[in-house]
Amino acid sequence: MHGIPYTDMVSHDPDFEDDANEAIKSLKSRVSKLEKQQGKIMSTEADLVAAQAALDGKIATVGTDVAALIAKVATLDPAAQAAIDAEVAALTTSSTALGAIDTEANPVPAPVVTPSA
Repeated sequence: MHGIPYTDMVSHDPDFEDDANEAIKSLKSRVSKLEKQQGKIMSTEADLVAAQAALDGKIATVGTDVAALIAKVATLDPAAQAAIDAEVAALTTSSTALGAIDTEANPVPAPVVTPSA
C-alpha cells in the first residue's frame, strides 16, 4: 500500500478506516504500558541507588573499625597483637566479601545504544 493515496486505500478496502483506528488504539495502549514499565524501572533504579549508598556506609564503617584496630595493635604485647592481627585479617576478609557482593549486586551497566536515524 506504500505510495497509494488515502482515498484509493479507502475505496479498495471499506474496512481500512476501522482497521487503522483499531491499530492506533492498540499502539496507544502499548505506549501507555511502556510508559508505566519505565516508571517501575526508574523506581527500581532509585531503590538500587539507595541500597548502594547504605552498603557503602557499612563498608566505610568496617574500614574505620579496621583502622582503629590497626592503631591499637601498635601498643599491644606480642600475644595480644597476634590476636588482633587475626581479627584484622578476618575483618579485611569480610570487607572484601562485602565489596564482592556490592560488585555483583551493582554491575556496571551496559552502555545505552541509541539507534541512528
